[in-house]
Amino acid sequence: MIVTQYFKYAKNSRRNGLPAKLIWLIALLLTSSVTPAFADSPGCTTTNHCYSVINSSGTTFYGVYGTWNRADMDASNDTSHTRFITSEMWAANSSRTAWVETGLVAGYLNPQGASAPHFTGYRAFYARLTTSGSYAEYNFGTVVQDDTITDEFQLSRSSTTNEWMVYFDGNLKVTTDVGFWSTSEIDAGGEVATAYGTSNMFTMFLKGINSSGQRVNLGTQTSYVEDPPLYGNSPSNSTWKWRIRP
Repeated sequence: MIVTQYFKYAKNSRRNGLPAKLIWLIALLLTSSVTPAFADSPGCTTTNHCYSVINSSGTTFYGVYGTWNRADMDASNDTSHTRFITSEMWAANSSRTAWVETGLVAGYLNPQGASAPHFTGYRAFYARLTTSGSYAEYNFGTVVQDDTITDEFQLSRSSTTNEWMVYFDGNLKVTTDVGFWSTSEIDAGGEVATAYGTSNMFTMFLKGINSSGQRVNLGTQTSYVEDPPLYGNSPSNSTWKWRIRP
């Protein structure tokens, strides 16, 4: 969700420098006096996000549709931190320098129009980063966590050039001009920005939206999973299952 973090994995930049376990050990020693003693998602922080995602690249789509359950997730956040977990999908431009995203978030969210950031709670949200570098988050509202409930999300181009329609269970929001109007880079899965996160299993069913408005399979897929602490698996085309490992 944070501008400097999303798509970092595409450049493989986190595998440079110190080994991940050493980085985690240093961070744990530095923060042990102010954070819980046990880390469920070690190595995932507000400045070093972890991902369990599936990617569709190379096929031009005009939107993406997804459904998934409201699985439990807890970022262990408070008013002194900006920790969060999301289960979401992204549609990006070809250079992956701008995107629109939507999904579920637990923990920190700083939506436009709010008098103050939200530090806790379980919400539906969307966000966008424009090609000019303007980033903003938006709140669809608080939802009740319930693994038996499945929500519908959709990102699709509007009738106005470079604006996107964002749907959550039929509720519509429209972005400002983001600088692109189609996508050949679709991602879906989890983003974890807390070392103390927990979650149950999310099962995500995804479709690309073609030029005729039809929902079709994503086609060529790749995946990226930071394991540990995350799990991810695609049991079939256009399906993704992910969670934070217990």
